[in-house]
Amino acid sequence: MSEVRRAPERNRYLRGLRTWAGFKQIGIPVERAERRAGRSKYTVVKLIQLAFDGVFSFSVVPLRAAAVIGAMALVLSTLYAGYALVAKLFFDQSPVGFTALILLITFVSGVNLFFLGVVGEYVGRIYEEVKARPTYVVHKLVGRD
Repeated sequence: MSEVRRAPERNRYLRGLRTWAGFKQIGIPVERAERRAGRSKYTVVKLIQLAFDGVFSFSVVPLRAAAVIGAMALVLSTLYAGYALVAKLFFDQSPVGFTALILLITFVSGVNLFFLGVVGEYVGRIYEEVKARPTYVVHKLVGRD
């Protein structure tokens, strides 16, 4: 538990830090008495906040998701532009609606989201460095005086 105490983080997600320390863990079955004073104060909103704390404390996946969604928007808008062009040139049919406006909004939004994901990748790397967790934890030194 000393590794968890030495972690310099201010916002500690203890469930994740306990696992991150990497030492062997075992479960101890405990029989608990019924609550004496009412119901738990942990609401659904607090449980969702706890889940978000776990995701954001130990993962940069949400930051990378912006780049992936942006890339998908770019691909979809390009495919739709190809479809609209083929429909207009070869079948003399224009897709219904404001095709140019839909394409422009989707493409620009995709570019914006993609580069937001690129910036997010840098922010995620900075975040990992700022936490200052050690690269590894030594449990025991052998053969050293």
